Amino acid sequence: MMKNNKKPRGKVKTMTISVVVAILIWAAVIYINPPEMTTTISNLPVRIVGEETLRERGLAVVGRNNILGLSVSVKGKRNDLLNMSGGIYVDVDVSDITRKGEYDFEGNVSLPSSKLTLDDTKFDYVPLKVEEITTKEIPVRTEVVGKNDAYLIEPLPETNKITLEGAKSEMDNISYALLSIDSANMNEDVTVETGFVYMNSDNIPIPESETIRANTDIITVECKAYHAVTVNVVPTLSKTLEKSYVLNTDKTTVSPQTVKIGVYDKNSSVTDVNAVVTEIKDEVIAPLEEADGIFIPPALNTVTVRPVADKIIQKPITVNVTAINVIPGLTVRVNPVTVTVSGKENDIVPENIRASVNLSGMTQGEYSVEVEISSDNLTIEGKYYAEVTIS
Repeated sequence: MMKNNKKPRGKVKTMTISVVVAILIWAAVIYINPPEMTTTISNLPVRIVGEETLRERGLAVVGRNNILGLSVSVKGKRNDLLNMSGGIYVDVDVSDITRKGEYDFEGNVSLPSSKLTLDDTKFDYVPLKVEEITTKEIPVRTEVVGKNDAYLIEPLPETNKITLEGAKSEMDNISYALLSIDSANMNEDVTVETGFVYMNSDNIPIPESETIRANTDIITVECKAYHAVTVNVVPTLSKTLEKSYVLNTDKTTVSPQTVKIGVYDKNSSVTDVNAVVTEIKDEVIAPLEEADGIFIPPALNTVTVRPVADKIIQKPITVNVTAINVIPGLTVRVNPVTVTVSGKENDIVPENIRASVNLSGMTQGEYSVEVEISSDNLTIEGKYYAEVTIS
């Protein structure tokens, strides 16, 4: 007689349900009371304790942002570890430091939650440098940003310098403080308050410093709104060069030939602006000359000039003198005079000089009379007298 080895179908079903229930119970237990896990957190930030006490002693900690490799192992339940968003620091107490130097500090790990525990510290010490605090005065520069076709804005900050206090190694990198004024919506004079950023000598912003403090964080800026107009650029010689040269305006070139400037009075009749040439060479960068009531933005205040100039020489020349206002019936003889003039050599000819003596009311006799001399393109040096005979 053969045996039946098949298990009853009802018993198999019961065993399957039991397994499923067991898995669900296990999952519920894990969800409600998850097991602890361990994870490693690297490159922890350093937080200084007692920093104000140190600063009162004229000292400051530098280099904390450059420390890498501070790692710890943290133990906690999975959900607590997953929900941990930063908040772990290595605290260093510097309140006992009294002099500058390089120190190896014992770091105290600060955890963001009591549900987490420190499993292992993977560093032996925290290397930090303590420097003396110094002061430094830096200039304040202002830039105008934002497009405004109708107005040019002249920023006038209440101060052109600020005083910094901090570690010398950080101070050495700072060249000036930069204010940025947005002119896009300005159409009248306004006053604004703004912060600033530190800039290095390459005009690059400096990241936030660790020790630097300024005597002010906000600067008041008066902003004057000028009507934007386009004017012609006229090359001229500086006062110093005018003594030695005459500019040849027909051959001298300038680029650009027009510039945009600001005029405070909308009805101003300004049509030209001078580009002042300070040296004679093939090409010079000439600054534009400002005047009352106009504003030239720093970015637009120079042009390129190719000056052509003639050398001024000083030379004596003999000219005939004309007698005027002579009493009718009298005969006059006026001796020529030799005068010293300055100008272009080709212009120093008698035809370019006008010389006369006024004999109004003079009767017969011999006289020494001051000569009235003028010229359109020459400079007359000194005073001169002509010998006059009236008969």
